[in-house]
Amino acid sequence: MHKSTSVIARRSALLVLALAGVVLWSGCYVMSLNGLFTEESETAFEPALVGAWVQHDKDGDITISFRQSATKKYTIEYGFKSKKGKSDSGSFKYFGRLGSIGDQVFLDVEPPELKESADDAHHLPVHTFWKLTLDKDSLQIDKINDEWLGHYLEKKPELLPATEVKGDLLLTGDTPQIRKMLEQIAGQPRAFESLYKLHRAGK
Repeated sequence: MHKSTSVIARRSALLVLALAGVVLWSGCYVMSLNGLFTEESETAFEPALVGAWVQHDKDGDITISFRQSATKKYTIEYGFKSKKGKSDSGSFKYFGRLGSIGDQVFLDVEPPELKESADDAHHLPVHTFWKLTLDKDSLQIDKINDEWLGHYLEKKPELLPATEVKGDLLLTGDTPQIRKMLEQIAGQPRAFESLYKLHRAGK
């Protein structure tokens, strides 16, 4: 993996202290110090996304709820209820902004605020990116394949600086570099992998 020295020291220290909390969303993640959108004109609000979405797994039910928190911003709440009848993970809130890159729709997910403490592992200055496919009452959420992208950036280190932190891939480039990278990999068959296949609650 190409190692970058451009990681801001304060952010990197927080990340190393509390990275374990990022695994709330299953699997390893591609994370970023910067988001996908810098201007409100680059974002959009899709009313059909608002509501509760459910995935039934063998171990229990995953619920991801979206509600409007600003003109073009979502509050995202994640919960898991095991088949044993208890909520194993509790409930966690994030913010998300929706926008298009090429012909793909992405949600930029970030914590609601930054706390310089390792006590709350999810208040980190990092973003994760979801690729969304919304079709009436079904919602497919894909994440970037971290292993695939790691190999891709090894071959093209000039495209986007990145580093590894505790086995996760951290993008340290700026927003234009991230958007350019996503434009390039959008059509690659292994660039993304399924994270959730949800249906609208009650449907």
